Amino acid sequence: MYNQRKQWIERFRQEYIEGVLSYEDYTKQVAEVDQGLYDDVEYIEPVKPEPQPQKIFYGFDQNKETYRKQRKLKPLLVILTIVIAVTVLSTIGGMIGTLNYEVYEWPASNETAQMIPQPQGDLTYISVYDGDYLYATVKLQNDRDCEDYIVECMQNGFIYDKESSQYENFYDFSAKNAEGWEVNVYNYDREMHISLYSPTWLQKIDTVETKVALPENQILPEDVYQEDW
Repeated sequence: MYNQRKQWIERFRQEYIEGVLSYEDYTKQVAEVDQGLYDDVEYIEPVKPEPQPQKIFYGFDQNKETYRKQRKLKPLLVILTIVIAVTVLSTIGGMIGTLNYEVYEWPASNETAQMIPQPQGDLTYISVYDGDYLYATVKLQNDRDCEDYIVECMQNGFIYDKESSQYENFYDFSAKNAEGWEVNVYNYDREMHISLYSPTWLQKIDTVETKVALPENQILPEDVYQEDW
């Protein structure tokens, strides 16, 4: 008798947990069991419905709601993967492009090169002519490194007849020192261009410019047309 009452109470409790019975109905039926009203009622185990097999969504969680969330998330994962791939490929391409040039040594022992600071970065081109002219190109880590180099040139005495301009991270600078040497510095696409002219070279340039500006019927002496500089 005791076991049968216990079975009824446990059944009603489970039905209450599953929402089949309200709290009032649950307490009422438990009270009726305690009063012996179910002593003559044969207890039969409730028939539980067989669990329905869940549809399998291959590649995702078997839960349908989880599948829907994952399906919404999948395009975002694809886009993120593409962005990461493009970034990695661009970085690798930039590294390959950076290494695709020959690096030279700065001619520190050359008197012309000693007149300006040695630039920091990969020297990709250098030309020094007869102690009158120097031209070099330098790969920069950052375009703002060009500004630092311009400051160093000014600290080396190139402060006369100064002309300079700046737009965002692009710089253009020209100045002379006390001896009349002129340095020109500008950068573009993380490459810095440096030119250094002696007073003699500048005089030749001025002479050629004067020749070009003369009328056609006026010709300067032959020594102006030197091709060895």
